[in-house]
Formats: sequence, C-alpha cells, structure tokens
Amino acid sequence: MIQAMQPLKLSEKIGYGFGDAASSMFWKLFGMYIMFFYTDIFGIPAAVVGTMFLVTRIGDAAFDPLVGILADRTETRWGKFRPWILFTTVPWVIVMILAYHTPHGLSTAAMIAYACITNMLLMSIYSMNNMPYAALGGVMTGDVNERASLNSYRFVAVNAAQFIVGGFTLPLVAKFAAAHAAKAAILAGNNPASAVVAVTDKQYGWQMTMVIWAALCLVLFLITFASTKERIKPMTTAKSSPKQDFVDLLKNNPWKVMWCWTMVHFAILAFRGGALYNYYHHYADKGAMFEAVKKVGLVMPVGATGNGLLEWLGYIVHGTRDNLATSNVADVFNSVVNMVGTLTTITVILLSASFAHRFGKKAVAVAGFTLSTVNAFAF
Repeated sequence: MIQAMQPLKLSEKIGYGFGDAASSMFWKLFGMYIMFFYTDIFGIPAAVVGTMFLVTRIGDAAFDPLVGILADRTETRWGKFRPWILFTTVPWVIVMILAYHTPHGLSTAAMIAYACITNMLLMSIYSMNNMPYAALGGVMTGDVNERASLNSYRFVAVNAAQFIVGGFTLPLVAKFAAAHAAKAAILAGNNPASAVVAVTDKQYGWQMTMVIWAALCLVLFLITFASTKERIKPMTTAKSSPKQDFVDLLKNNPWKVMWCWTMVHFAILAFRGGALYNYYHHYADKGAMFEAVKKVGLVMPVGATGNGLLEWLGYIVHGTRDNLATSNVADVFNSVVNMVGTLTTITVILLSASFAHRFGKKAVAVAGFTLSTVNAFAF
C-alpha cells in the first residue's frame, strides 16, 4: 500500500494521458466528419447512415457493461486493465483505416454492409480499449491528489489531440486528394495545375489521412501500456456471475439516466459535427472565407509551391476568388475555426475552477448551459 501512495513519475502521467489522446482522436473524427464522410465520400444515403448509427449506438450501450464486467475479472501479470489497451491497439489501427476506406466495385447493399460492419467493429474495439483505460487511473495510485493530477494530464492530452485532429484533418485530406488528382492528370498527359479533384481523389485523401492518425494512435497506446503500472489490487469481498452483474446494472436507476444522457449527447455531437462541415462547405460565403485566410498569409497563386510547414500540412489555399468552388478554402477556414474553438474550450475549463470558487458550481454550470444554448441558436 505504501507503493500505491507514492507520487507518480512525470513520464507515467504523460504516458497515461497519451491513451486518452488517442481515443479522443477517434471521437473527434467521428463527431465532426463521419456523417459527411459516409454520405459525400463513401456514397450511401443519409437515412441509411442515421439508421446505422442508431443500431450501433444501441448495441454499444449494451456492450459497454459487458466489457466492464470482463475487464474487472481479468487477471494477468500486467494487471487487469493494461492488457486490454495492449491487445486492442493493433485491431484499433486496422479497423480505423478500414472504416475510412472506400471499396470500389461493390453493390450499394454491399457498401452499406461494409460500412455497418466496420463501424460496429470500430465502436466495439473502442469500448474494449477505453473502458479499461478509464479504470486504469484508479489502480495506478491510491493517492487522491495524484489521481487528480493524472486527470489534469489526461485533460491536456485530450484537448491537444482534438486540436490536432480538428485543425489538420480537412487540410490534409484536401492536400492528398489534390496530389492524387494531379498525378492522374500527369499520367493522362494533361496539365496537373488544371486537374479537378473528384470523389475518388477525396476517397484517397481520407484513406491516407486516416493512415497517419491510426499510426499516431498506435504509438500513443503503446506508450500508455509501457509507461503505466497497476499498483492497487481491488479487494473482492463478494463474487457474482457476469449475468448477475448485468441484471443488477439494469436495476441501477442512475445508470439508466446516464445511458439516456449519453444517447442524447452523442446524437447532438454527430448532428453538430455534420452541420458545421456542411455549413462551411455548402452555405457560408467562400469569398469571405478566402479574404479571411488571405489576411493571415494562407493564400498563394496557382502552381506556386511553398516550402514551409503550412504547405506540407495543406494549409495553403492556391488560387484566387475565381476558383473557390474547387479550392480548399472551406477546409482551411473550417479547420482554423475548429482550432480556435478548442483553444476557447481549454481557456474556459482552466478558468472554471476559479469561477466555481467565486460564484459556486451551480451558478457556473447554469451559466455554461445558458451560453451553450445561446451559441447553438446563434449558429
């Protein structure tokens, strides 16, 4: 028990935070882009996508408690929860890439089946990874202050991951898609500068971008497994079967409330993510967005090539106001807005403790919900 109360090393806290950073990368992608990916890139009807989400979320809600029960009964030389992180890492990476891959030559029914299977697999693997991860912090140390410190590192890692994914996904997709279209134009003997990005090019762009994010998830999860240690062995005073645990869970009214809240939360998350993308790409004034990014030096002439990091990340808009329909201006502007939003969230959360101390937690919570509601209506 003395070891369990000792301060955790900085490397272990950072390594623990990396695990939630990887998970948050998946959720950010899911919340902001998955709806439009299935409809605009993958090519299946929105009604089918909505039905698929409903079925997978209901199944996921039933699967999560099962994972918790099994993880609690796991006994290995690595502990109860760390093995789940290790052995779901490679399946996570594979399925994450497959979920954003668009197969060619399949019928509509086969495409829908592919999307359903990969989506359900991805959600299941997420549960098998993230639920044991969430429990890991409780067995790394018995010191409540160290647990609070762990959560602070976790918070920083999560927001850093959301900043990266929200800020760089769309520009990278557009960059890879444009490069794919230019390569096809060269092979056809045409001028690559005049190449038009087609849906197949965007499919390639999403595939390559997901390879990058999946590889990053792989590294982060492995670091989490290697750098953490389970020091507390929970004491079991009573034994029950998984079936009995599940029956008891269904009788737990607070869990039922949380289940309903989670369903509503993820419905709003999916709706808002898809709405933001569609707003900036189909309804917002692209001319105004072009002028905005031009003022901060993110515009270059067609054919010009920058040598900086922004060019490599796809953050340079090539062209003029005359070719906005085929440019990446909406991708760049949308991503900048995402990053500003994440930075705003980080700032508000960092200030929330002092606000709560001064005005009270209830007042701060009511103010937060009110501002969120006003922001939703303003949007």
